[in-house]
Amino acid sequence: MWLYTLSRAPGSRKLLQSTGLSGRWNREEVPCRYLVGHPAMLIAETTALADPPGLPDHYFVVPIEVPDDSIRYFEDDELPELWTLFPIPIATQDFGSAHLKVADKLVLAFPSLAVNNEWIFVLNLAHPLVKTVKFGRSYPLRRQGGRYSDPIMN
Repeated sequence: MWLYTLSRAPGSRKLLQSTGLSGRWNREEVPCRYLVGHPAMLIAETTALADPPGLPDHYFVVPIEVPDDSIRYFEDDELPELWTLFPIPIATQDFGSAHLKVADKLVLAFPSLAVNNEWIFVLNLAHPLVKTVKFGRSYPLRRQGGRYSDPIMN
């Protein structure tokens, strides 16, 4: 399965190193990388969580291939109560971190907060299968040199 992330440079195996950051589904000492299932979701997730909202300039979309059978999906009713709140509840970080530490799957999938019926994927950087992850060809998030032109307005 192809999943996607953003990077300031074209993809490299360095993306599989820990950033030491916490997120909704991990504590900072639990190494992981957040991914999405479609490049457009990078925009939805980035703008929904950005403060102030906006798209980062000069970022690359990095396709990452993981084995299809290496993903564990969590439905809403399996998640901690109030998992959708901001700021991020500690219960969600504890929940995700516990599942990442068990390491029964390379990737954990949680419902997206930004787009209903979409998923956020958390790649477990400590899982033995991480060495099987493959990178696709990276490309710029934004089209360079073009301007939006509305044919109705012109």
